[in-house]
Amino acid sequence: MVTWVDKFAQVQNYFKKPNFDEATIDFVEAAKEPFAITEFLTLLTGPTDASNFTKPALNNGL
Repeated sequence: MVTWVDKFAQVQNYFKKPNFDEATIDFVEAAKEPFAITEFLTLLTGPTDASNFTKPALNNGL
Protein backbone atom coordinates (compact mmCIF):
# COMPACT_ATOMS: atom_id res chain seq x y z
CA MET A 1 0.00 0.00 0.00
CA VAL A 2 1.11 3.53 -0.81
CA THR A 3 0.31 7.07 0.32
CA TRP A 4 2.04 10.44 0.33
CA VAL A 5 4.20 11.42 3.31
CA ASP A 6 2.66 14.75 4.25
CA LYS A 7 0.59 17.59 2.83
CA PHE A 8 3.63 19.20 1.25
CA ALA A 9 4.32 16.06 -0.78
CA GLN A 10 0.64 16.01 -1.75
CA VAL A 11 0.86 19.58 -3.08
CA GLN A 12 4.09 18.86 -4.94
CA ASN A 13 2.68 15.80 -6.70
CA TYR A 14 -1.01 16.47 -7.30
CA PHE A 15 -1.79 20.19 -7.14
CA LYS A 16 -0.64 23.20 -9.12
CA LYS A 17 -0.78 26.73 -7.72
CA PRO A 18 -2.92 28.81 -7.89
CA ASN A 19 -5.56 26.27 -8.92
CA PHE A 20 -6.41 24.88 -5.49
CA ASP A 21 -7.61 26.09 -2.13
CA GLU A 22 -5.37 25.71 0.94
CA ALA A 23 -8.32 24.27 2.91
CA THR A 24 -8.57 21.50 0.31
CA ILE A 25 -5.06 20.31 1.15
CA ASP A 26 -5.87 20.18 4.87
CA PHE A 27 -9.08 18.24 4.15
CA VAL A 28 -7.33 15.73 1.89
CA GLU A 29 -4.49 15.25 4.37
CA ALA A 30 -6.93 14.58 7.22
CA ALA A 31 -8.92 12.08 5.14
CA LYS A 32 -6.05 10.27 3.38
CA GLU A 33 -5.86 6.49 3.28
CA PRO A 34 -3.33 4.14 1.69
CA PHE A 35 -4.03 2.96 -1.84
CA ALA A 36 -2.79 0.17 -4.08
CA ILE A 37 -0.06 0.94 -6.62
CA THR A 38 -2.46 0.03 -9.43
CA GLU A 39 -4.76 2.88 -8.35
CA PHE A 40 -1.82 5.27 -8.63
CA LEU A 41 -1.18 4.17 -12.20
CA THR A 42 -4.70 5.21 -13.24
CA LEU A 43 -3.97 8.79 -12.13
CA LEU A 44 -1.55 9.08 -15.02
CA THR A 45 -4.39 8.79 -17.53
CA GLY A 46 -6.33 11.84 -16.28
CA PRO A 47 -5.94 15.56 -16.96
CA THR A 48 -2.70 17.15 -15.74
CA ASP A 49 -3.68 20.81 -16.07
CA ALA A 50 -6.52 21.97 -13.83
CA SER A 51 -6.46 25.60 -14.95
CA ASN A 52 -9.46 25.01 -17.26
CA PHE A 53 -11.64 23.43 -14.55
CA THR A 54 -14.76 25.53 -14.06
CA LYS A 55 -16.11 23.78 -10.96
CA PRO A 56 -14.61 22.23 -7.80
CA ALA A 57 -12.79 18.95 -8.39
CA LEU A 58 -13.27 17.90 -4.76
CA ASN A 59 -16.66 18.24 -3.11
CA ASN A 60 -16.99 17.21 0.52
CA GLY A 61 -20.74 17.83 0.50
CA LEU A 62 -20.63 21.15 2.34
